[in-house]
Amino acid sequence: MWKFRYYVPLIGFVVPTVVIGYGFVIPRSGVAGVNSLTLGFASTIVGAVVTYVAGIRAAVRTSCPASMPWRVRFERFINRQAADPRGVFGRLLGLLWRFQHRAINRATLDLLEIAPNHHVLEVGCGPGDALAEAARSATHAEGVDVSETMISIARTRNRAAIASGRVSLRRIGKSDLGLEPATIDRAFSVHSIYFWQTPERVLSELASALRAGGQLVLAFCPDSPTVTERFRDSVYRFYSVAQVETLLGQAGFTDIRTVELPDRAEHLVWLVAHRAGDVADTRTSSIP
Repeated sequence: MWKFRYYVPLIGFVVPTVVIGYGFVIPRSGVAGVNSLTLGFASTIVGAVVTYVAGIRAAVRTSCPASMPWRVRFERFINRQAADPRGVFGRLLGLLWRFQHRAINRATLDLLEIAPNHHVLEVGCGPGDALAEAARSATHAEGVDVSETMISIARTRNRAAIASGRVSLRRIGKSDLGLEPATIDRAFSVHSIYFWQTPERVLSELASALRAGGQLVLAFCPDSPTVTERFRDSVYRFYSVAQVETLLGQAGFTDIRTVELPDRAEHLVWLVAHRAGDVADTRTSSIP
């Protein structure tokens, strides 16, 4: 509100007016002291100042939002970094995720049932730890991510496997994975679906990229009252289990089953789905 640049026009009006009026016009008119002319001139200036200040206050209140508390700004910064980690803070997030997601990655890979002849894809590979684990069982493990920072960390983490041809990494756009049809045997994604701008397109591309008998595993926190307010912004988008099941079915997946891991502080689910044409029973199970 009280920014100097807002009042430069007012100063440009008041100062010359006072100088000219009281310095030249009124003295040369032969009228001195307090009288109707001097009081009228002063009231005109005061009225102009009051009107201008009121106008500035109304304009700022209407067009400029109130200053956002620093805590909210910081939380939104973290959320943007989670969607697309960058710089030093992004690298700190990658370090945190290596430890935070270890158990989730392990459970996800167990559900994938990777065979030695499989080509495995991770969407949102982050620092590349799950990719390294997948490469130990598969012929080839491919990781894609929107973050160049995460790709760089994953390259360092998987340097030897990349050199031997067991791991490859690519940076992708926010809605196009760049996959060829029928080239993947297993695909998985951990805590990534919240950031997909067009989940329908991503899942359809994954369904197309999977070979016959292919399998997809998604690990995520479903939408529920337990999701904290910090994540309720334009960056994250939370889905119910039913919503993701519908998206998977529309993309062409079948045999969609929900897996829950008990005794965890956060509510997590895994959705396991197969490419259309693969037959199995839809069920809900848990990982002991």
